[in-house]
Amino acid sequence: MRYRDYLLENLYTKDETGKVGGSPSTASNYVLKVVNYFIFLHRQRIISISKTFRPFEFKAKTVRISNKGNRAQHEMLSHLNRSHSKEIIVYTTGLTRPFKNIKKPQDADIRELNPLREDEKQELYKHLDIENSSDTKALMVYLKTETGLRLEELITFPASVVDKPKAKVVKVQIGENINGCLTKFKKNRTIEIPASVMDLLYEYK
Repeated sequence: MRYRDYLLENLYTKDETGKVGGSPSTASNYVLKVVNYFIFLHRQRIISISKTFRPFEFKAKTVRISNKGNRAQHEMLSHLNRSHSKEIIVYTTGLTRPFKNIKKPQDADIRELNPLREDEKQELYKHLDIENSSDTKALMVYLKTETGLRLEELITFPASVVDKPKAKVVKVQIGENINGCLTKFKKNRTIEIPASVMDLLYEYK
């Protein structure tokens, strides 16, 4: 709670080093990372979350699910439910509720994204062996640069969407409930992959 309150108090503010506080969505994500950490400790039996010890408040609700497809099981608190039936227990927390509906101040000094210019990108490619599909690191950088994938999306990028390209640009959907790709806020989204990149991915696959 204290960490959440600190983030709330410092949204869009600048500290003595000139670092600007995060947006509500970023701060909310930080809080959920802490929640995940406590759940990890519980899962590893380092601590035990119970009625007498709760590092954060949460509610439990039983819902029915259908086993359609091979949905990746990355739900934040899913491991607390050991049952393999068609009913699961979903845990929710209200820790992030205060971040909702907070608007960005007009005078907030927030840095906008500053993508590479085309000449800068080509200079980067000179130092990468991007024509070699067996060079995993170079291929990852090439894929990330050309598609704008976030780090977690890049690491969990699904091989199931890789195929021989039939167009100059290939549109694919990614999402945790579609193919296990960990997108921001678990939202499904469509990305565009140039045929040159997809060709290399296909060879690598």
